[in-house]
Amino acid sequence: GIGGSTGSAAFMSDAPVASYVDGVYVARTVIPTTNLQDVESIQVLRGPQGTLYGRNSTAGAVLLTTKRAHQEFEAEVFAGYARFDEINVGAIVNGALTDTLSARAVIAYSDKAGFGINTNDGSNVNGSQDLTARLSLNFEPSDELSFDLIAELYHRKAQPGLIALSTIEAGAGTTNPYVLRPDLDQVIADREYSALEANRSDSKTYAVTLLGAWDLDAVSIHSITGYRNLDFQGAQDTDNTPLFLFRNEAPIQSKQFSQELRLESNNDGPFSWILGGFYFAETMNISARVRLARSLAGLGVDANVVSEQKTNAVAIFGDGTYELTEKLSLTLGWRYSYEQKTFNTDRFDRTITAGTVPGGPFAGTYAAGEIWRDAPFFESQASYKDFSPRAVLDFQASEDVFLYASYSQGFKSGGFNTFTPNDGFGPESITAYEIGFKSEMMDNRVRLNGAAFYNKYSDLQIRSSDSAFNTRILNAGVARAQGAELELSFAVTEHLTISGNVAYLDAEFTNAVIRAVPSTIGVVSAGQRLGEISQDVSGNKLPRSPEWQSYLNVSYERPVGSVIMGLNATYKYQDDVFYLETNQDVNTFVGEAWSEIDLRLEISDPDDMWEVAIYGQNVTNNRRLSFAATFGGFPTGVVSEPAKWGIETVFRF
Repeated sequence: GIGGSTGSAAFMSDAPVASYVDGVYVARTVIPTTNLQDVESIQVLRGPQGTLYGRNSTAGAVLLTTKRAHQEFEAEVFAGYARFDEINVGAIVNGALTDTLSARAVIAYSDKAGFGINTNDGSNVNGSQDLTARLSLNFEPSDELSFDLIAELYHRKAQPGLIALSTIEAGAGTTNPYVLRPDLDQVIADREYSALEANRSDSKTYAVTLLGAWDLDAVSIHSITGYRNLDFQGAQDTDNTPLFLFRNEAPIQSKQFSQELRLESNNDGPFSWILGGFYFAETMNISARVRLARSLAGLGVDANVVSEQKTNAVAIFGDGTYELTEKLSLTLGWRYSYEQKTFNTDRFDRTITAGTVPGGPFAGTYAAGEIWRDAPFFESQASYKDFSPRAVLDFQASEDVFLYASYSQGFKSGGFNTFTPNDGFGPESITAYEIGFKSEMMDNRVRLNGAAFYNKYSDLQIRSSDSAFNTRILNAGVARAQGAELELSFAVTEHLTISGNVAYLDAEFTNAVIRAVPSTIGVVSAGQRLGEISQDVSGNKLPRSPEWQSYLNVSYERPVGSVIMGLNATYKYQDDVFYLETNQDVNTFVGEAWSEIDLRLEISDPDDMWEVAIYGQNVTNNRRLSFAATFGGFPTGVVSEPAKWGIETVFRF
């Protein structure tokens, strides 16, 4: 299923779940799914996508399509308010400019004060301010030819909150940092944070996309051209305490250009096919700064790293389906990829305060702000190539039952680590098998789908934070994930629909050794570097891989007087998970099993001219750690959002 090895991982690595916006591959994204505006569809593809969406998609792909401009006039305004002073407003207008040219404009703004309080300065935590503006033009000079030009701005400011999971004290030190702080449950319940300086981020994304389609008699030609510019400024109080121990800043800029051309068959015969080519180029720059107040004999270290990475990737791919019989068809596909990455970095370290280092390679007396280490300029280049095939056998067993079996391979390129450039990482590969069925019963009132899968990872890339305060990507070895899913939708009556899903996953390392901090350390000084060991994690669970997940949705809608009333209730459950590959013998990095209930009541006009909804999310107020990680060996966590109630209104013209 969707998930995978590294998530967003280190700065210059690639996520295992590929993201596409209007057909354009997006290497770096900061847009939360909850802030998407004027979206036509969101499609989730599970497992490796070896052909059409195959760049770095070992764990799946998410395809987001925004609404296109068209000739008919439409307009709407929307507004909402929710708990914690959350405000959402926006407007959409669409219409014809000429007989062949249409335009669509969207603007939306949201402001969330945040559900946490920083007890150190009284500021709000976990807030955000988001601005989205999009202009889409559709030009159709003929029935066979069309173009869509989409220009978008997305600006997000956020005040993310992290909590320290262990107790860190000034001077005397702390107990074993892998023992949870005794007041953790109370801190989570009270929504309390205690950072010396507020965490902050500020990101701006500019994007331009040009889509072209030319429909000929036997074939159609599709072109997807995209340019994106991301500017990100972020700062984090990494120890998440009132002490000045660790803090990092990471201004990032990414500029990417991509071009894809596809040739698709239009014939009515038994064979249909797609051929295509893909080009991608990205330049990424980072100016990272990490301040370690207690390092270098107490003088403190102000570490600065300036890095640049250039990526050039090309691919050719093909996919063909042949109908062997009226009920049986075979699809074969392939993708050949070649990527080249050029990386360089400069590093220099300054002292924070004046003083003397009594011994060691850096012995001496230093002034405040003096460069005490100037690492040599590092530059390197690496290239990666891969051939990923796929095969699918489809069988229409009956009018209501469809069966399939698939085999596919996926590839994610290697790269360089920003803070440890000599310690690069190699590509990751996956081989996936899946069988499944889709069925309809009772005059299509019941839909039942099921699937079982087996995935094998080789040279699995994982995110690792060592005791020297470096975050890097490592190749961990071999892992496998196997499981099954069952999905049901039942239209009980004309007004009542019940749907649900249950998924089982067994994911673990089969052969892997990783560097780790020992689970039992003893008392250490605040800011002290912790020792490391090599840990055999064979048999350990893959992180963020719950054994069981499920949801149940009940939806009821019917006319009441002159309006339409809808009721919706959703129950979600997730089993416990580990957040680290290592140290699974302690409870510090375990996310406990949880369940949530969401409710929604909606009243709308029969002609769809307006609607008003009140809703509740996580109405039982389940509070938990939704993520945990380490920095310098000290555990840090993210807390889930508490219960929230709100109202939404939409008026259309």
